[in-house]
Amino acid sequence: MDKKIVINVYDAERYDKNGSGLRRITETISDNTSQGDLDTLISEVKNDQKLKNTQYRLSLVKKPPPVDLNITKIIEENRPNNEFKLEYQDDITLDLDPDTGNTTVLFGSSKQGKTTTMLEILKKQYIPNPNNIVTLFCRNDHGEIYQDIELKCNTFNNKARDYVLLQKFINSKCKNKYNFTNAIDDIINVRYSKILNEMILTLRNSNISTLICLQYVRLLSKQARGNVNNVLCFQSNTDENTEEIIKVYLRNHFKKMGIKKLPDMVILYKEITKNHGFIYVNMRNGNISYHRLNLNNSSPITSIEINL
Repeated sequence: MDKKIVINVYDAERYDKNGSGLRRITETISDNTSQGDLDTLISEVKNDQKLKNTQYRLSLVKKPPPVDLNITKIIEENRPNNEFKLEYQDDITLDLDPDTGNTTVLFGSSKQGKTTTMLEILKKQYIPNPNNIVTLFCRNDHGEIYQDIELKCNTFNNKARDYVLLQKFINSKCKNKYNFTNAIDDIINVRYSKILNEMILTLRNSNISTLICLQYVRLLSKQARGNVNNVLCFQSNTDENTEEIIKVYLRNHFKKMGIKKLPDMVILYKEITKNHGFIYVNMRNGNISYHRLNLNNSSPITSIEINL
């Protein structure tokens, strides 16, 4: 013979409407229902009500508007009656102070052109100077791409630190006679490396220049991030790191362009840096320019414009 049981549950929607959340649910069971089956039934009824309560609460939450991935629409909404053009250059010349060492950081994921750009800068602005002593720190120092660099080391450890400090010692005895340049190609994976921070913050006063390729902004301390002379921002594979680059170096620039929301800034950044594009931030004078590598050695790249 069957009988009915009453299960008391809490109903969130009922509470909001009537001031009382108690709800009685009637279920029918047979006389030979075991205690285990009864406990399972009660648990299922309560879990079902919990799910309904969760769905009800979520329905009350105001949902943010979806991120529009259409770059043209984002631009039009932010600058409806204004045109802004971004012209790409296929060459890069850093603004270097001839009276002291200079620091340059290239941020971005692998295979985005950081190494190629750093080597071009070395060949164009550092190696031609006979007074410059250039040392490259990279994992694959035997690679053909590095053949124009005479001094190379395939690690950056305590011995490398001693090598850099020896440069400081030499110039301290020679009144900064020598121009030392250390290029570090994606070999730093320790956050807040002490010697790296020294190279950015103080060693340029010893006429020691530093160029660093890094994948993540967080590998530099906050103090070091703000004391770099030149920053080159390449495509990043993660939105998190892209946001960090924007927050530290590009947020105000994008705001002046009329892009106010961080998700929209990320989309714009990806648009600018795709196909080996990068943004050059001159920290000495605040100027910002846009560049794109010509990796095929073809005819010079035609300037590309984005209408904002």
